[in-house]
Amino acid sequence: MSDRVRESDGVLRLHPMKAAAVRHGHPWVFAGAITEVEGSPVSGDIVSVLSADGTFIAWAAFSAQSQIRARCISRGTDEYPDEAIFRERLQRAWSLRQRLGLCASGGVRVVNAEGDGLPGLVLDLYDETASVQFHHPWVERYREVVCSFALESLAASTVVDRSQRAARAREGLGQSQEVIAGSYDSHPRIVEHDVVYVVDARNGQKTGFYLDQRVNRALVSEWAQGRCMLDLYAHTGGFGLAALGRGAAHVTFVESGSATIDLLHQNLSSNSVGPGRSTVVRAEVDAFLATATDRYDIIVMDPPPMARRKVNVAAALRGLSWQLGASVRVAAPNCLLAIFSCSHHLGTAELERLVAGVSLEKGRMIRVLRELSADADHPSVPAHPEGRYLTGILAEVE
Repeated sequence: MSDRVRESDGVLRLHPMKAAAVRHGHPWVFAGAITEVEGSPVSGDIVSVLSADGTFIAWAAFSAQSQIRARCISRGTDEYPDEAIFRERLQRAWSLRQRLGLCASGGVRVVNAEGDGLPGLVLDLYDETASVQFHHPWVERYREVVCSFALESLAASTVVDRSQRAARAREGLGQSQEVIAGSYDSHPRIVEHDVVYVVDARNGQKTGFYLDQRVNRALVSEWAQGRCMLDLYAHTGGFGLAALGRGAAHVTFVESGSATIDLLHQNLSSNSVGPGRSTVVRAEVDAFLATATDRYDIIVMDPPPMARRKVNVAAALRGLSWQLGASVRVAAPNCLLAIFSCSHHLGTAELERLVAGVSLEKGRMIRVLRELSADADHPSVPAHPEGRYLTGILAEVE
C-alpha cells in the first residue's frame, strides 16, 4: 500500500462480491458494498477505496449520509485529488468544449459531473453568466475555485449558484440559490443556429436552459420547412423556435408554467415570430391532448423526469403510453415524432417497447429512424449508464 493511501482521510474496504463494478470503472461506491471504514472521514473528505485484499482501486469523495457513500475521482495512486487536480480538470473540460466547437452559441455545459471527472459539479455558461450546481460536499469545498475559474477562464461577469436539487439534501447540504459573483441585472441571451433564446439562469429549470437538447433541436428542425409542429412540454420554446427558424409553417406550444410561458413569449418576440405562425397554449399536456383535434406533421414530447427511481417506472410508462397514443391520434400521415426520457431508469429500450405497443394498439405503423441522446458537451463515463440520463427516439408515424 502506498504512503498516499495511508495519508487519505479514511479507507473504504469493499465486499469481494460487490467490488466488480467499481473495479471496472463505475464511479459510485454504494454503502452496501462497503465492509469496513477505517478512520473517521466526514462528508467531503477524500478516501481510498480498496478491494477486500487491500488492492488500491480509487481515490473517492466520501459522503456520510448518501447511499452513494463515495464517488470515485481518480484511479492512480499518484493522482490524489487535491486542488491542483481539481483545477486541471476544470481547464481540461473547458478545452474539450472549445475543441469540439460547442461554444459558438454562447450556451454550453462546461462541466458535466462524473463525465468530466468532477463528480457533483455542474457548470453551464450562458453568454457572460455562469450557472453552477454543487451537488456534493467535496465540490462544495471548491466553491471559490469554481467561481474564480468562471470569472477568469470563462470570462463570465456573473456567477449564479443554482444548487437547489434534492441531491443536496441526500448529501446533508442545504439548498442554495444566489448570485455569488457580479450582479444579475437581466437574463442572458444565447444564439443557437440563428435562433435567439432568453435564458433565466437565476430561476429557470435546471440551470436555466436545456443545453443537452441542442443537437436534437437542430436535427428535428431539419424537417420543419413548411410543416406544422406540436411542441409538448415546450418549456421556453426550444424545439418549436428551432423549427420556426428553419421555416416551419406553424408551431403550437403546450406549457403549463406561467413564468416559463412569459419567457416563451419573450423568445417569440426576440425572433420576430408573428402570431400567425405560433400558438401558445397554457395547459397540462394530458388535458390538451384529451381534446386536441388539429393534425400535426411534427410532434415533440420532452417531458420532465417521470421515473427518478426504479419503482416509478411502471407508472411512468402508463402515463407516457397514454400521451403517446393521444399524440398518434393527432399525427398527420408521415408525421415525424420525437419522444424523450430524462431518466436512466427509462431508456431507449423502454421507449421502443412503448412505441411498439402504441403502434399495435392504434393500428398505425411507427418506424424508428434514429436513437437520440444528449449533445457532446454532456459526456459520460462508459461504465456509468446513470450519466447518460437523456435518451430518445426519432420515429415516423405512417
